[in-house]
Amino acid sequence: MRLYIGSFDEDEVNEVVEDLRKAGVRSELRHALNIEISEKYYLEGKISELKEKYKERKRVMKVIEGIEDYFEKARQIMKDGIETKEFEENFLNLVIPERKEFEEMKKEMEKEKDLDKAYSELLKKFGEEKTDEFIDEIMYEFKLTSFFHSLLEKNGIEYREGKMYGKIAEDPYVKIYLEGDTPKDLPHEMKVFIHKNVDLYANLLDVIYETNRIEKLAEEKKEYTPLLFAATIVAKIMDKIQNKMEAEELIQKSMHFKENGDEIILSEDAVKEIIKMLEKAEIIRVKKGKVILKERKKR
Repeated sequence: MRLYIGSFDEDEVNEVVEDLRKAGVRSELRHALNIEISEKYYLEGKISELKEKYKERKRVMKVIEGIEDYFEKARQIMKDGIETKEFEENFLNLVIPERKEFEEMKKEMEKEKDLDKAYSELLKKFGEEKTDEFIDEIMYEFKLTSFFHSLLEKNGIEYREGKMYGKIAEDPYVKIYLEGDTPKDLPHEMKVFIHKNVDLYANLLDVIYETNRIEKLAEEKKEYTPLLFAATIVAKIMDKIQNKMEAEELIQKSMHFKENGDEIILSEDAVKEIIKMLEKAEIIRVKKGKVILKERKKR
């Protein structure tokens, strides 16, 4: 029986296959093309046109008015030849006034060029929760400024040598991609990404026989823990076999386990497949609806 390990790129899968081989586990590769499709809904047009078109749509109007507010704030601080960094700081202060609460953390981070060290220092001084809030804020600000610069560039602003030139259009033309739960009648684009990947399967019987080696492998590389977990589940099913018992009884008793407070649920078909595998490997014998545990053979 095959045990699904995961999908990998061509350059990743060889390392996993080699790890399994060293642990005495055979593997099987299945190549396939993976197609990913995503839909993006958007608003496009001059702000005045969008406001007229969607004036009865409160949720859409909220997005449009938010963008309009960004442009109004940008006009307050825009001047020909302004440093891009200066513009960004002033813009963010107007749009996100609450960012000032992270001012001390920002100064602390700028002291250290090594990002890992800077993060460690923030953790020590401000704690994990506050540091994570700060990192989230930085990421949001980066995303926002990148997005807004792209709009400005389409509306009269030129960028040269770290400075911004020009005048922001009075009625900007925008294309805004919407996130989350969006009305399905809005314009949308589809993005199709096709790439080759490799599905990797391990031989479950090998995993059962090589539990000790799998355990060592999982200690070195945590991503192999599911293999050890699978071997443990099969062992638990075998432990439930008492001399000779009804196959149906074994199936029902093997569909639900509790392990260290964790709940493990197997489908009926999954248990049946494991029983078939154990029978084929001559670990058990199934006769007239009864299951008999045979003496385990050595490999």
